[in-house]
Amino acid sequence: MNETESVGADRELGGDERRVLALAATGLMTDEVAARLGMSPNDARRHLARAIDALGAGSKLHAVVIAFRRGLIDLPNDGR
Repeated sequence: MNETESVGADRELGGDERRVLALAATGLMTDEVAARLGMSPNDARRHLARAIDALGAGSKLHAVVIAFRRGLIDLPNDGR
C-alpha cells in the first residue's frame, strides 16, 4: 500500500464534498465550482476543506488524487 492509499480513511465523503472535488478535478477554480453547483464560494471552500481533512490529504490536488484512486469521484464527461 502506498502513502496515498494509506491515509485518511476516517470518514466518508458527503455528496457536496464529492461534487466539489469532482469539479475541482476538471481544473475549475473554487468560484467556478460554486457557480456550477449553485452554492456560495465560501460553501464550496468549506466542502473542499472538509474533503481534504476527511481524506487526510495535504492539498486540493492530493485530495483529488486520493478520491479518484479510491473510486470516490469520477471525472465529469463534459469535455474538460
